[in-house]
Amino acid sequence: MLHPNDFRSLWELAHVWEGYNPDQTDPVNLPEPVVDKLQKLIWGYLSGQLVLRRARGWRVYQHDAHLLLFNINRTRVRLADTVTDDTPYDKKFLSGLFVRRAQLLKWCEKEYLTPPKIWAPASLPADSVGRPAIGKHKNEAIDKQLCQAIARALWDVDARIHPAHMAKSKAVLQYGNGGQYKGENTVKDWVGEVDPLRKERKPGRPPVDASEYLIDLETGALRQKIPE
Repeated sequence: MLHPNDFRSLWELAHVWEGYNPDQTDPVNLPEPVVDKLQKLIWGYLSGQLVLRRARGWRVYQHDAHLLLFNINRTRVRLADTVTDDTPYDKKFLSGLFVRRAQLLKWCEKEYLTPPKIWAPASLPADSVGRPAIGKHKNEAIDKQLCQAIARALWDVDARIHPAHMAKSKAVLQYGNGGQYKGENTVKDWVGEVDPLRKERKPGRPPVDASEYLIDLETGALRQKIPE
């Protein structure tokens, strides 16, 4: 078993980070601060910045694993679905995935996040915690990778999403830090590099209205009914 001083589950960490008891919340109606931390942690894994392990220490595959037409890395698929769907968060599932303290602290520093108190180092540089990212900063390479990872996850659900719409999606702007880049084409060019239909799309304005996609790009939820 993983030692709690060095490892905490995604479920527990997201709760204690925001001062909530992980055994007293309703998975169907989680507090917004807890949801925010769960989303950030999951995107951290999907973007390759955080490694997840199971209770016995086995590492969760970082990348997709395809067999014929099926992605057999079910954990990655399920985590991607968790942040793009509106279904309740699965407490049992998220309680079985663990992140390591040292890696989380390093990730928090790169993302300008204040670490959870249970794992906060004794002292931190005055400008290393909670510093806002403004414009283009030293994490541009990481932000690009994160935006691309989010785009890939959304394109797995609906490949029709145009890069122009993808670049303005809430997930890319908020969780990928894309909103910090004011250039008209910066984020669009980033996600365009991993567009599964980049060789087929014609130049010009998006041929499909954003309301016709399988995903609501504002909320990240799957649409119950696609407009005809």
